[in-house]
Amino acid sequence: MFKKSLMIGSSLMLLVMTGCSTISLSEVSKQYYEGNANKAYELAKKGANLPKKGEKEKDASGDDLLWQIQGGIIGFDLKKNEAGEMLEVAEKNINKNELEGVLSGFFQNVGALLVNDTIMPYKGFLYEGAMVNYYKALFYLSQNKLADARVEFNRASDRQRRIKEYYEKEIAKAKEASDKVANDKENKGDKKSQEEQQNKFLASYKNLSEFANLNGYINPMIDYVAGLFFMLEGDNGKSIDFLKESYGVSNSEVIKQDLETIQKGGYQEKQTWVIIEDGKSPFKIQKKFSMPVILPGSVVSVDLALPDLKKGVAFAKSYEVLNVGKAQAYGAYQISTLNPLVFNEFSKQLPFIITRGVLSTSIKTLTQYFAQQAAKKAGGIASLAVGIGGAIYSKATAQADTRISTVMPNSFYVVRIKNTEGKFDVKAGDKVITTINMTTKCDGGNQQVCVDKNNIVYIRNAQKNIFKQVLLSK
Repeated sequence: MFKKSLMIGSSLMLLVMTGCSTISLSEVSKQYYEGNANKAYELAKKGANLPKKGEKEKDASGDDLLWQIQGGIIGFDLKKNEAGEMLEVAEKNINKNELEGVLSGFFQNVGALLVNDTIMPYKGFLYEGAMVNYYKALFYLSQNKLADARVEFNRASDRQRRIKEYYEKEIAKAKEASDKVANDKENKGDKKSQEEQQNKFLASYKNLSEFANLNGYINPMIDYVAGLFFMLEGDNGKSIDFLKESYGVSNSEVIKQDLETIQKGGYQEKQTWVIIEDGKSPFKIQKKFSMPVILPGSVVSVDLALPDLKKGVAFAKSYEVLNVGKAQAYGAYQISTLNPLVFNEFSKQLPFIITRGVLSTSIKTLTQYFAQQAAKKAGGIASLAVGIGGAIYSKATAQADTRISTVMPNSFYVVRIKNTEGKFDVKAGDKVITTINMTTKCDGGNQQVCVDKNNIVYIRNAQKNIFKQVLLSK
């Protein structure tokens, strides 16, 4: 009994210690938006745990996938060649997670519920998968690898179209798996009380009602930029298909104009499209609840921490591009925001996050109770080990899983400019954040905006850091 009790105490502490992440999500976000983006990139790259040269590919563990996504996006903004590799590895791990089940994997068995959500490998959201393919497409455009960009645009569009069907099937599988765990003989908790707590906690998420009627999973910006790409590639049929899909979701006037022009044969004069990403995407915070757990002969109140979702943050309410020489302003059109996509997915995952949280808290509390009772009988070091281990375990496992990609934008804008030589100021509200110089004296450099070519220019407003690059000039 002494050895068994000591083993339980040690195991509790080991579970906690092995779940500690070495990279801070808040620090990477702070550096990306307010400080040194290169430092944010190096931190994300360290956390991505990419295979070294000559090593075999390995499955993602811990936060690997999160940092592969974050590092790939930051690396793209910084024009790092390794960004493509990070996004490629991220996509492979996302595909693997989809096959395993992003929800049903929560309930593999009762034993798995002893592991806190923050220790489980990051699986994330399906919209992140579509955005990974989108950023891969933009990365390949910046590298002038147009065939690869074509593949990624198709994948991004296809992936987001499959999300609805995926969740319909996955929710059914997750419900079956959660019911199986709840009714397992190893679940010593009171079933009725557990169900009551689940319903109570779910009802407290009133912020989700704002997006209750939004059932879509489509980011129209992905289809729009894909449509522009295929148009400039001369594939008008494919371009029209993508632009129709985008317009059907966004109803944006600029998309309508592009679509109608292409249907009539295309633009007769060269144009420049400026795509702008603004703000910080929706993020998670921790929400604490008090939950009763029925023990033999008594009821105790324990803490349960669950994630909550906050709307994305905008850094500007409007954008425009000003032709300085002619004092002519081109207003930007907002194409989309990530808010409805993220909230919609979160609302699908939340019931199972709560179910897992309630079952996990109940089972862990009962497990700890029985371990302490056994240790008291053994006395001595065994009692001390379980007591210390249980205290650390209780505190650490009362932490919500607030992991989510934090370097994606809140909103997507586009401005179309009729080409003319001169200086163009890009303004966020009344503030000039960067400048585009359109020239007739192009020498073949890949970051020039040429008057005699159609151009796609990418700008990311990351608050104190502004990123700009020419993606396509053709």
